[in-house]
Amino acid sequence: MGSFCTPAIATGYPRWRRPDELKMPHAHRPQHGLADTGEYVDAFGHKVSVDAAGNPVAGRAPNRSDEASEKGSGFGFITFDPVKKTYAIDSFRFLIDATAGKASNPFPGWPVTIHKAGNRGQNQLER
Repeated sequence: MGSFCTPAIATGYPRWRRPDELKMPHAHRPQHGLADTGEYVDAFGHKVSVDAAGNPVAGRAPNRSDEASEKGSGFGFITFDPVKKTYAIDSFRFLIDATAGKASNPFPGWPVTIHKAGNRGQNQLER
């Protein structure tokens, strides 16, 4: 089953996903090859497949907006295509124009497109 955790719009506490730092074994990393993605088994024995993660840096900027951006603040949205039966998931950085088309606007690895069959265990991620 697929899920999407949007970046908080003004997070006070950064959230990380960094299993590579913990040397957790992984398989089937997406084509982009970004760290902390791929298939893992979590500490409870659950299988987890992560196609993209928007990890923050430690927020230290003196300006509140810049600090929020450093902490991984942002926004996300899902576009449903009922004909293709896909979900296009976008995750953008804080204080950007999502329509500008800049490659640096989304978090690395985004957007991700998931096929409806993927929620039934038939993984068809476009990687």
